Amino acid sequence: MKVQLTGRGFDVTSAIRNFVDEHVEKLAKYLDDIIEIHGFLTVEKYRHTAEVNVHTRRHKFASTNVSNDMYSSLTAVFNKLESQAKKLKDKRKERKRQGAGKRVSVIEPAVPTNAKGRVVRVNNVSLKPMSIEDAALKMTADRSEFLVFRSAGTDRIAVIYKRKDGNLGLIEPEL
Repeated sequence: MKVQLTGRGFDVTSAIRNFVDEHVEKLAKYLDDIIEIHGFLTVEKYRHTAEVNVHTRRHKFASTNVSNDMYSSLTAVFNKLESQAKKLKDKRKERKRQGAGKRVSVIEPAVPTNAKGRVVRVNNVSLKPMSIEDAALKMTADRSEFLVFRSAGTDRIAVIYKRKDGNLGLIEPEL
């Protein structure tokens, strides 16, 4: 990881560099793939401005703060960057949790689900072995949207359904 500090209107001291390095270590706890950190430190009369850009493999973070003291400006900037990194890390964790939950679903009749509504009808299906052609004929005769059956050729459960374009689709799960 490369850390660059550019001072505008003053020289960047070793104390400021050490201060920035401490904050970079804290930030590295949340972002493990930091490529470069570039800080622009500006002093104009009584305004001490700190602007820090962080580049990772997939994301860029930026923060700016102005105060009467360079150390407080840097502290505020790195606090903002930490909150941005925490937010990204939490999003990643939440996305992983949601993905795992979608793979397995159990539906019980007349149990309230999330805000979208309730399960209002449950059909018990007897899984008779039949060919794909027989299933397609039965589905068109019943005028249903889909049909669950046991495939005679593979002896696995399969679903045949009507597509939006008018054709039929077939789902055969892999085991």
